[in-house]
Amino acid sequence: NFQSSKCDPSLFAYNDSSIVVYMLVYVDYIIVTSSNPIFIKSLVSKLNLEFSLKDLGDLDYFLAIEVKR
Repeated sequence: NFQSSKCDPSLFAYNDSSIVVYMLVYVDYIIVTSSNPIFIKSLVSKLNLEFSLKDLGDLDYFLAIEVKR
């Protein structure tokens, strides 16, 4: 039930009553952020069933941009 962004076709959003998820797919990287960490774990597990994934942990840099929490 993810919806593609009209501004960026590589950005997908999911919005449920209590959960918001953003997933950015860029070349061979996937960045996932959410208001619910349990949903992230579930999503990554489901994606890993279809694709070979490697979890790189928390995001520090993306396209030479430093990311801070």
